[in-house]
Amino acid sequence: MYAEYRLAGELTKRSDHTTWNLNIGILSGFYNWARDEGHTAVVPFSYRMGKRMADGVLVDVRRNLAKLRQPRPHTTIKYLDWDFAVATWRIEDI
Repeated sequence: MYAEYRLAGELTKRSDHTTWNLNIGILSGFYNWARDEGHTAVVPFSYRMGKRMADGVLVDVRRNLAKLRQPRPHTTIKYLDWDFAVATWRIEDI
């Protein structure tokens, strides 16, 4: 229910993707600890396995599929304000 509320609840009460990912990371760490200690046999998250280069060495990585992807910094601007657009035009462009 929390995941459904996170993505489909009221706009004023939805948490940011960074808060969501922090909570999922903490829960994931807890369940991994519980599995390693023998308290549970499985974890409630799905993971995607992959490989990446780190300092010239190929390492195995896994990504928790419950975490939300973070937007790239250059994608946060959705439009230009009119006053900004007008201020950047040259006389020849008008």
